[in-house]
Amino acid sequence: MPRGDVRPTQDKVREAIFSSLAPLIPGARVLDLFAGSGAMGLEAWSRGAAAVCWVEQNRSVFRTLQQNVRELCGDSPQAHCVCADAFSFLRNGGGVKYDIVFCDPPYGKTERGRLEQMLNVLGGSPSLPPGALLVYEHGAAEAPADSPLWELKRSRRYGKTGVVIYQKLSERRDCGEH
Repeated sequence: MPRGDVRPTQDKVREAIFSSLAPLIPGARVLDLFAGSGAMGLEAWSRGAAAVCWVEQNRSVFRTLQQNVRELCGDSPQAHCVCADAFSFLRNGGGVKYDIVFCDPPYGKTERGRLEQMLNVLGGSPSLPPGALLVYEHGAAEAPADSPLWELKRSRRYGKTGVVIYQKLSERRDCGEH
């Protein structure tokens, strides 16, 4: 196991997420931010995603991620890893449009405000068209955030883990509207 803050998504949480997304995965273009071991993107790949991009900043974790992806996806150009900060990657774009984004940043003291920041950055990114989904894992104590760019579709808790699923809106709306 690589050094660093790697906390793979628990099997029961991953199964619950993919059960709810099952019809949307085949053919989807998937982005796995704060990828760690790559479990979420690899699960999407195994369920028929058309393309997966894994983004991980920690170099030692990234090397393990690359090895995992190579072993399970082969040399497919539709399965690639990027060693970068998630926010920098999103701001720089790259011309690819994603249907589903998995985001599992480290939990803890640094978590406050990260979901709002992610919603803002992804909301303004041309890489996510209207209708794209964000699946965000967080500490169970963290509450879902409101955003005029996103609609909260689902919020669940699994022990110490919370999972929210947002869908990008086609138009900006006021936070008070529902």
